[in-house]
Amino acid sequence: MLSFNALLSHCNSKSNVIEVDLNNSRLKLLSDNRKKLVPIIKTIIFLGRNDLAFRGHRDDSKYHPDIGESSTQKVGTGTSGLSLSLNVLNALQEFGLDIQNCRGLEYDGASCMAGEYKGVASRIKALNHKAIFVHCASHRLSLVVAAACQVQKRRWG
Repeated sequence: MLSFNALLSHCNSKSNVIEVDLNNSRLKLLSDNRKKLVPIIKTIIFLGRNDLAFRGHRDDSKYHPDIGESSTQKVGTGTSGLSLSLNVLNALQEFGLDIQNCRGLEYDGASCMAGEYKGVASRIKALNHKAIFVHCASHRLSLVVAAACQVQKRRWG
């Protein structure tokens, strides 16, 4: 008798069909996700328009404390390819790393770093032909976003 009363009350109630409940839940989830994406997209647009590098959440020295601390001590006064390459080679030597074991070296696109004849990349390549210059991925992403923002600006006035 109890189950019959429960069935009767369920049939008489104005409860929604499960499909409607699932659809409402999905729409709420979509709305919440869109609200979370708005500040992320605004940040990406801001960084692109101002030609700022797009950094990840692990770009601090917390994960590489030794390298982070020593890299701040190595800042020199010279900005030429020669002085910067000497700084790089000295740092490698201090850490006990052999330049012959290096394969991919990542720099930004500045002429003193990526210059074909007198940049850091070419000077290190002269010492080790296997040391391949790789353009900085974060800087490359920043350049792509900046270029994309310029395309939109031209397209829409």
